[in-house]
Order: sequence, then C-alpha cells, then structure tokens
Amino acid sequence: MPSSLEQLLRTYKNLGLNKNPDHIKNSLHYVTYHSTAIEGCSLSLAEVTLLLEKGITSKGKPQVDRHMVEDHHKALSFVLNQAEKKQRISIDFLKNAGQLH
Repeated sequence: MPSSLEQLLRTYKNLGLNKNPDHIKNSLHYVTYHSTAIEGCSLSLAEVTLLLEKGITSKGKPQVDRHMVEDHHKALSFVLNQAEKKQRISIDFLKNAGQLH
C-alpha cells in the first residue's frame, strides 16, 4: 500500500503543476520569501516578487534585505537545478551552494 507521501506526490504530478512555469516561479518566490522572513528580512511577498522579477526594491528598505533575497534565490535555483541533474550531495556541493553571492 502506498504511503500518504507517495499518494500526495502522485496527485501533484497528475495535476501537472510541476510543468507550469508560473507555478514553479511562484513557488520559488514563496520559498524565498518565507525563508528570508524567518531570517529577519523585512520585504513583503509582493516586494520579494518585484525584486526577483524586475530587480526593483522598495524605497527605504535595507540593502541587506535585498542581498538576502537575491542570495537565497540564487542558492535555491542552483540546488534545484542540480537536483534535476541528479547531482549527488557532497561537502563540495554544499560549499558551492553556500558561496553563491
């Protein structure tokens, strides 16, 4: 009997969302927003989306927040790209992901 995780994954794949570029892009924005918010970033989801899509930051926001969002997004994109290639996780892999600035 399949586990609930396997059922959930099968349902997700059947929806075809993993092939929808807007869904993938929005998911990356959500993950970046929530991950950087946990670290103290003051940018809203709309501001993160604007930054990632247009390179624009709201006036008066700390520069460190902009860099945090951009760095997180680069590292996340790198890891997902490598996962698609079935790249093995190693110490060097983690070092490379952590050095993306």
